[in-house]
Amino acid sequence: MTMRGPVRYKFDMMYELGCLAVVNIRDMGTVKTAFKLLAFPDTRVFQCFNNQSKKEWLDKFDQAKKAQLPEWLLEVPEDLDVCIAQRHFEEAFNLLERAQDYFNKSSDNNKDPVLTDIRRKVDARAKALTEVLMKELEVSPDKSLQGGLRAARRAVRLLNQLGRATQACELFLKLCSSILKAQLKRVKREGATVLYVRQLGGIFFSNLTDMAREFLRAFPSSPSCSSVFVVWSGAELNHFTSHLIKQVFMPQVSISTLAECVTCVRSQCDQLCELGLDLRYQLDGLLRTPLTRALRDSREKLVDAVKLRAAEDKWHPLNLQNKAGLGKFLQEMSDIGIASIHTHVTGHYSARRLSLNFPVVVLFISACWVGLTGNTVAFSKLYLSLLEDCVRLATPELVYTIDEVLGDVFHAQLRHVEISARTDSLRGEAKFIMKNAVFLLDTLLTLAEHGYEEKLGHPCSRLAQLHDEYSWLKKDNANKPVTKYSTTEYI
Repeated sequence: MTMRGPVRYKFDMMYELGCLAVVNIRDMGTVKTAFKLLAFPDTRVFQCFNNQSKKEWLDKFDQAKKAQLPEWLLEVPEDLDVCIAQRHFEEAFNLLERAQDYFNKSSDNNKDPVLTDIRRKVDARAKALTEVLMKELEVSPDKSLQGGLRAARRAVRLLNQLGRATQACELFLKLCSSILKAQLKRVKREGATVLYVRQLGGIFFSNLTDMAREFLRAFPSSPSCSSVFVVWSGAELNHFTSHLIKQVFMPQVSISTLAECVTCVRSQCDQLCELGLDLRYQLDGLLRTPLTRALRDSREKLVDAVKLRAAEDKWHPLNLQNKAGLGKFLQEMSDIGIASIHTHVTGHYSARRLSLNFPVVVLFISACWVGLTGNTVAFSKLYLSLLEDCVRLATPELVYTIDEVLGDVFHAQLRHVEISARTDSLRGEAKFIMKNAVFLLDTLLTLAEHGYEEKLGHPCSRLAQLHDEYSWLKKDNANKPVTKYSTTEYI
């Protein structure tokens, strides 16, 4: 504005208030009580009559510029500082959203330096809030995990709303790993192996299930985060399985104990399928190598045990002593699936003198004998237990090894029968040997084949091969063929 005469003014130039900066300048020489207007590319200096007039001009400029912006927006940086310091994170986020909405609707974002400055400060506070929330999720030695994942919900939710889902997901999973590790450390290796594994697996998979639910709640519609969770779950399962193998797969642990432990862990793992997380295939893959090794070690031990009992076999019928022993025996055999064992119970005559003064010897008949050897009965119990353990452990990748184990152990027993049938000193027991062979082939092996096919859905070619190869043992030994063996184990 240019002043002409004492009271007349003429319009000269108009500046947008948002593009105008007012600078207070010091008195220099003849220029006193002046201020400067900066409006690119112009720079103008105006001189007032006195200091009071200058102050009024500066105050009016300040009021005019502030009048363009709402009061809450001018104070939002300070309000954000207070909310963050007092941990009122939801209020801070609401202020950020409100300010962002204002910035998005404003058309003077790049023109108004005051608004630009406020926006810069708000962005800095948003970054500070993000860092504080991420700190909430970080795991440190001096930080308690007692609150668990529930305590992390607030921070995860706000980070998601701030557009930091990737960082929230990463920190959430690190927190989950720390919780899992702390929970598993509390399980002590005490008592029976099966109880230990049941407790260990229960804690791992129940926590993993809770974490999966919490994850789906925190990241309901984020495919990328879901993929990260699946990868993380696989890594945690790998750690758990490695620990399980070190604690359980030891030479002194029986195959029955291993079967029960693995069955328990598989059942617990299957619970995750309800949430759409199937880790069973990965679990079976991680256990494949140690299970294969354990099955083959068990085969060697059982074959050695069969050979040891075979060396002590006298081919005598099993004497159960009394009716109580017979009843217990029949019940045990029925429990393992051989309900027809009663057909092998026979009587046995014994001569006894009633008293020293009684001259007559009386014959007593006792129905407590079984027309099988103790070796045959013991092998039946052992083999059906082995069969049950093998089918419980079976997976498509383990079937070949299981067939080997079942076939080799049964072959060792049949080989013992064959050698006995060909031994000249046992020709007097030929019919009894044949009776045991009939039981092994027609009862025990048939029962094993049916049990195998029922559980796995397909027949066992190795057992069927044994059936065909040793069927001659059920006939008169004079007609037995010369067998060609595929292995030199017994030669």
